[in-house]
Amino acid sequence: MGRIDQHILQARKQAAAGNLAGAVKSTTHAMVGNPRDENLRLFRARLFHALGRHHEAMSDLAALKNSPGTLQLALFHADVAEAAGECAVAVDALSYAIPKSETPAPLRARRAVMLQSLGDFKGATRDLQEAISLTPADGELYRLLSGLHRFSDGDPLLDQMQHLRQTMPEGSFPAAHMDFAISKALDDIGDVIASFEVLLRANAAMRAMTPYDPEARTQQLERYKQTLGDLPAAPITTAQRAAPIFVTGLPRSGTTLVEQILSTHPDVTGGGEMALFGPLMRKIMGDPAGSAGLTASAKQMSKLGHAYCTSVSAKHPKSLRVTDKSIQTASYMGAVAAALPNAQFIVVRRNPNGNALSLLRQVFQPGVQSFSYNLDDIRHYQQGFDDIVSFWQERLADRVHVVDFDQLTEAPEPNTRALLDKAGLTWDAACLHPEKNTRSVQTLSAVAVRKPVSSTAAHKWQRYAAQLAS
Repeated sequence: MGRIDQHILQARKQAAAGNLAGAVKSTTHAMVGNPRDENLRLFRARLFHALGRHHEAMSDLAALKNSPGTLQLALFHADVAEAAGECAVAVDALSYAIPKSETPAPLRARRAVMLQSLGDFKGATRDLQEAISLTPADGELYRLLSGLHRFSDGDPLLDQMQHLRQTMPEGSFPAAHMDFAISKALDDIGDVIASFEVLLRANAAMRAMTPYDPEARTQQLERYKQTLGDLPAAPITTAQRAAPIFVTGLPRSGTTLVEQILSTHPDVTGGGEMALFGPLMRKIMGDPAGSAGLTASAKQMSKLGHAYCTSVSAKHPKSLRVTDKSIQTASYMGAVAAALPNAQFIVVRRNPNGNALSLLRQVFQPGVQSFSYNLDDIRHYQQGFDDIVSFWQERLADRVHVVDFDQLTEAPEPNTRALLDKAGLTWDAACLHPEKNTRSVQTLSAVAVRKPVSSTAAHKWQRYAAQLAS
């Protein structure tokens, strides 16, 4: 057996044993002697993707001569591109896959989400309409379409949705999704009472199918305070030139708009919800909310800071400063501050009623933001968030900067100037027009941030003041 075959065999054994990083090294050694072997390159791309090293997987896929080739390869390419935030590449891969698939409706819906992230709302609408024509009883498709459609009195789409809703089992996911769509339509035509009634019904169904324990959240935050409240700081050289800007806040509080403003600045790259620090923290230090002890020396903080910066550099190698919009940063801000001495934190606050209504109107990925399907749970979560932010403000006063979303939308220029100053950025008038920012936005706010900054949406909750107070 030659050395190349030995490396290949070793890579397969390592992958089967779960040692994916080792399998990458062995595959790379094999590719040195056989650089044109596309099966090896594809194998390594799959390993990179499984390790979360999506940009490296993208490079391997781009080197394949026959990519996307088969339907399966095109779908894998779409998976990697989406995970890497390369929405345009994902659209191309899905466009190749759709005509080859025997079930194109889900792929059209998926492409619609990618097109929406890129700001192509007409293309997204066409895809969703075509998907509905293929699977007319899929309530989720109507929910997605309702976010792109402005309903009016007598709208035939609303009549169609209400008719289909009567055929759906109560308490089912399709019925819940359809209720979210109907609620949005009723809101558009001004029927506030009916809209909120249907919205509560949709959330009650989701809550019944999505377990959530408020007390577990309270205990988690208390553990964060106990374990992360007084960590030794890493040496200032840990981050070197890196000065990440962490944008955090409650879901649906305006964090996407704030990141869009910041990333419009020529010195800033929008990283989105990278979700890098939490897993690295648990790997290097241990789980701050767990019962086991933490390893929290200055050396470990330095290691954590370097690991984070390395991961960010792999995603954005040419960026001067990068924003990180990971929502959970607020919970373990003390660890981030200790590991990254140059990091700054922008905490976005929104009127709690406006925030609550926006949360009730959304459907999140399974297992994400499970508190959002019940108003009492939302209030409890908001209180916990306010408490943990106050805790970090006391300890990191010069690094935690609170931005009021409502004030930002009412008076964009002075508040944008203050935001840039808090982030250590020079003034740039382009930041007044975040709607012109062409970066892809893979959040539920993809539609809203393509519009000029306005206080209209921020105040829409006031029509529901009575319902939210009850």
